[in-house]
Amino acid sequence: MDRLKDFFWRTPEADSMLLASWDAASQVDANFQYYSGLTVDRATFIAKRDSEPVLLLSPLNAALAKAEFKGEISVFQPGEYRKLLSTHLTGCRKLAIAKSSITATLYDNVKKATKARIYDASNDFVLQRATKSAAEISLVKRACQIAHKAFKDLYVRPGKSEDELTHELSALLYELGAEPSFRPIIGFGSNSRFPHFDGTSRRLKRNEIILVDWGAKFKGYCSDHTRCVFFGSPPNEQEKAYEKVEQIFDSLLPLIKPGISSKKLSQHYHKLLTDAELPLPPHGLGHGIGLDVHEYPSFTRNSKDEVTANSTLAIEPAAYFKDFGVRYEETIVVKRSAKVL
Repeated sequence: MDRLKDFFWRTPEADSMLLASWDAASQVDANFQYYSGLTVDRATFIAKRDSEPVLLLSPLNAALAKAEFKGEISVFQPGEYRKLLSTHLTGCRKLAIAKSSITATLYDNVKKATKARIYDASNDFVLQRATKSAAEISLVKRACQIAHKAFKDLYVRPGKSEDELTHELSALLYELGAEPSFRPIIGFGSNSRFPHFDGTSRRLKRNEIILVDWGAKFKGYCSDHTRCVFFGSPPNEQEKAYEKVEQIFDSLLPLIKPGISSKKLSQHYHKLLTDAELPLPPHGLGHGIGLDVHEYPSFTRNSKDEVTANSTLAIEPAAYFKDFGVRYEETIVVKRSAKVL
C-alpha cells in the first residue's frame, strides 16, 4: 500500500500503526478509511513497517472485508479480541495511534496488549491526508458538482420553514448519488447571524435574507459551500455586506498557494474585513477538507499550519451583525495556485 509506505517514510520514529473503526454507521474514522480502504465497523487495522497489514474484525464484516481488503484478515469471536490484539502487536517497539480519535476503551486495551511505546501520530496522519492524489481531488470535485446541482434544484418560497428546506436539500443530495457531508445549516433573517445553526420551524417571509451552508459527500469525500439568497427586496445593507464578503473571497483566492502560512493569510483576511468596514467573525477563514469536513490546515490568526500543494480547502469569509449574517464559502483546490472546484 503506497499510503502506508508514505506514512512510514514520513514518520521514521514509528515502526507500526494501529487504527480502529467501531461504529461506521454513525461516524467513519477518516484515518482508518484512508489507510485500510474500508468503511467497516468493529475493526482494527494494524500495519508494521515493511509487512503486510492486518485487519482484526468481528464475523459481522468478515465476508465484506475478504472481498475488499488487501492484507491479512483475522476474525475474532466474543472474548478473543484482546488476546488477538496482543498476538498481532508482538514485536512492535513504537506504535503510532491517533489520540484525537481513539476511544478510551481501545486505548486501555492497547496499553494492556503491548509493551511497545505508544506514539501519538495524529498530526502525522492529518499532514499526509492534507496532500491529495489526483483521484481524491476528482472525488472532491464530484462532491462539489453534486452539491451545486442540489442547491440549484432547491425550491425556495415564502411559507417554507428552515427545517423543511434542510430536509429537502438533504434529499436532493441523496437523489443525486451523494449524501450530506453534514446537516445543512439554513437560517432565515436574524437566524443567519448564527455561524452554526440547527434550523427551526420558522417560516420564510418575503424580503428576508436566507443563509444556506451545505455540502455533499461522494464516495467518502466532502465538499463545503455557503451562499446567501435574498428573497424579495431585503435591506440594502444586507446585499452590500454579502457583496463585500464575495469580493474578499475573490481577493484572497490568488494569494492561496503552496507554502503560504495560515497565519499570514488570516492576517490579510482580517485587514480586508477591516478595510471593508466589516466586523471580524468568531471563526477562522476556513479549513482543509477531504474525508473529514474539517481537516488540516486550520485558518486562524495564531495557527502554525500552512497550505500544502495538491490540497483541497474550504474558504469562508463572513461577517455577522446584530440582526443578520453573511457568509460566502467555496471548496477550492491548491496546486501551483488555487481555483474553485
